[in-house]
Amino acid sequence: MSKTILFAMAMLMMGIGCPLMVFGQYNGETVTEKSFEQSDLYFTSHFLNPFGVPGYRDVAVGLIDDPFLNLQLNPASLPQFSVGSTHLYLDFRGDRSESPIVANYGGIIPLHYYGPYYPIIIDPRWYSVTRSEPEPVFSLGLLTYPLGRKNRSLFLGGTYQIIHKKELFYAVPTWIYQSRFGYDPLGNLVVEDQGIPIIDRYSGADEMVTSGHLFSGFLGYRISPKLSAGVSLNGVVHSREGNYLNAYQDEYGQINDWDSRYLNFRERSQDYDHLDAAGGLQFDFSANASAGVKAGYLQGNADQTYTAIDSSRYDYEPPDKPYQWSYNRNRSITEQSWNQDGQSRYARVHFSGKINPDAKARAYYQYSKTEIDLANASAISDTGYYDGRWVWDDTVVSRYYSRYSLADRRSGQGTREKSLHQAMLNLEWQLTPKNTVLAGIYYSRENSTVSTLEPVLASRFSEYFHYNSQYDPDTSYYLSRLAEDKELEWSYRSRYWTVQVPILARFQFNEHWSMMLGINRILKSWDIEEQTTAYFTRREKTENGQTQVETNFGEHYTQPRQRITEDATDFISSFEVAVSPKFRISLLVDPGFEDEFRIAQWWLSFRANL
Repeated sequence: MSKTILFAMAMLMMGIGCPLMVFGQYNGETVTEKSFEQSDLYFTSHFLNPFGVPGYRDVAVGLIDDPFLNLQLNPASLPQFSVGSTHLYLDFRGDRSESPIVANYGGIIPLHYYGPYYPIIIDPRWYSVTRSEPEPVFSLGLLTYPLGRKNRSLFLGGTYQIIHKKELFYAVPTWIYQSRFGYDPLGNLVVEDQGIPIIDRYSGADEMVTSGHLFSGFLGYRISPKLSAGVSLNGVVHSREGNYLNAYQDEYGQINDWDSRYLNFRERSQDYDHLDAAGGLQFDFSANASAGVKAGYLQGNADQTYTAIDSSRYDYEPPDKPYQWSYNRNRSITEQSWNQDGQSRYARVHFSGKINPDAKARAYYQYSKTEIDLANASAISDTGYYDGRWVWDDTVVSRYYSRYSLADRRSGQGTREKSLHQAMLNLEWQLTPKNTVLAGIYYSRENSTVSTLEPVLASRFSEYFHYNSQYDPDTSYYLSRLAEDKELEWSYRSRYWTVQVPILARFQFNEHWSMMLGINRILKSWDIEEQTTAYFTRREKTENGQTQVETNFGEHYTQPRQRITEDATDFISSFEVAVSPKFRISLLVDPGFEDEFRIAQWWLSFRANL
């Protein structure tokens, strides 16, 4: 039996027994906005958090008495230094051993393993926050009273952090179209396999570089012994760019009968920046009680682009058999862009006071509202053809010809809205002059919605015929055309809440050595719904001369409602050495216990009072 027939039978068997090998690579009802890569830096206030390991990032503010955390709580919370008038902070942070990409949200895998062979099911949380960013290479903070230690009415401060990390290029799992060699946009096999070689002059690239600059400035003034005011300005400048290239060519014919070239290229670029201004007032009722208010406004902008190019050329012309040949050409180009422009407004109130000589309570509540305008565009094209003639035993002739094309043009607009409530109540209990316990409860509830409208003009064409003088003496012919004029409306809603219960214990062994141990119990819950509606102005479909036209109708594509719950327990330990009253060194360790004990993350920090 000929190699062609064996190959066709194998493909048929694989299609029956393994359906994920033959699904179509064109997802025409997927909106472009789904491929936007969200980051936890986007449209969110950022600050230098000396205790900001992931398990304690949400609960550190308001729980731990630290000058940088207190300034985030309220820029009017002027710091208190026991020594000197200037406080310096520096830390070096190790990245977490887990992937920063949302690893459990739907199969994020390196691009060289990725392709249309994987019908990935996307966890819908991907569309809220895709990934966390790498830790800063270093963090620097400066707080000072410029008029000297005896006059602490005017306060100035600032922080700076830099992010820079190189990683492998990775694929975004939601896509409209993926080119696949040998298949047309409808998923039909259009190329006979004849052992095409993949060899020779190889060139490649596989990298993604993330960089960022995060800064803040503070200005505070004590208006009276009981009233202080402060303002802050925070900023983020962030970018991520990278590419993936896999190319080879054999134009010199190392296998004499073949001339082959192949190119697989991916490039992604992301730029984001925001400015975040806030002001606050704090009133000290007494030495043991205070209250304050804070309000702020954040303005940000995100731009992303994505380019994908796939091209191939395979020519087979055996010099001793001029009566048989094989030619294949394919070229696919995807160009996409996204823009998000928006703002966030927020307000906070906080209270603190002593319950008794050994216990102090703190509480705060914050509400924020984020509104973002969305715009995107996508242009996709794919063309290819195959022409082959094969002869076996000088009698059996097989002739195969196919061509196809795809064009998809779209642009969309929409809005993303988010409302966030945060509240925390905690207690600081002085057990002994050297031992202190901190305990609290943190609650956060976030409702987010995304609505987009995306006009689409799409067309697909596929044609082939096949002839085999022995097994198929009659020519097999197939022709398919599909043209669509439609609008895609996507609505996404996510309800998220978390409850966290942190407990920290501090032990002061002597004037030089101290230790802190902590545990945080974390419960998270998501309730997510999404739906896509396609409003067709016209859809025209042709199959082998039969044409069907439909106008002015709609189709719903509703995803099942998903309720997801996660719970975790995170431990933390910190060891501090006071070299002198003016200089301290601290090591913060976040262990992990998933499969075996390991150090998930470490931070080394230095503090000096001048």
